[in-house]
Amino acid sequence: FTEMCNAPIEPCLISIVKGGLCLKLIFRKPEQIIGSHYSMIVKKAVVQPEVSAAKWFEKKGWKPFPYQEEAWKSYLSGDNGLVNAPTGSGKTYALLIPALLEIANEKSKTGVSVVWISPVRALARQILQVAESLISDFRLPLKAALRTGDTPAKDRKSQQQSPPDLLVTTPESLHQWIANPKTNRY
Repeated sequence: FTEMCNAPIEPCLISIVKGGLCLKLIFRKPEQIIGSHYSMIVKKAVVQPEVSAAKWFEKKGWKPFPYQEEAWKSYLSGDNGLVNAPTGSGKTYALLIPALLEIANEKSKTGVSVVWISPVRALARQILQVAESLISDFRLPLKAALRTGDTPAKDRKSQQQSPPDLLVTTPESLHQWIANPKTNRY
């Protein structure tokens, strides 16, 4: 993948899943990347997060970075692309806020709407904490869950019976989840 983009890429992906299991990742050339240094991949979606996100940042005493605002506008426009920024500078907020707001607006469907793929379990746990915090802060009627090799069987069964809106997972666990015939209904 790094050769394909000709840029350093942090292997942490997000993809919007609509109408069932559809994991299409969009790769762009380096000159189309927003920001600089590390990267995540965004799949097209339509939502208007700017006002809610700006108010949330203000309540926290923060100011969004220009690349975050640009990512929200791109997301709203339905553009595909990469968000590329240093570690700890808010990539998760740039991508997760509009995705969560979008699926909250489309809450009529049941099943997983967003799959966040993290290469490392510890990072996946951190992403889940951020997601749960955002869901709480925005008072969204959503559920987020973690599925890694450490997820107990009872939690995996619960996820099948009542799937989360956001699934944070690792590549290996995603493979097992997709391979399960019961997952097809989501």
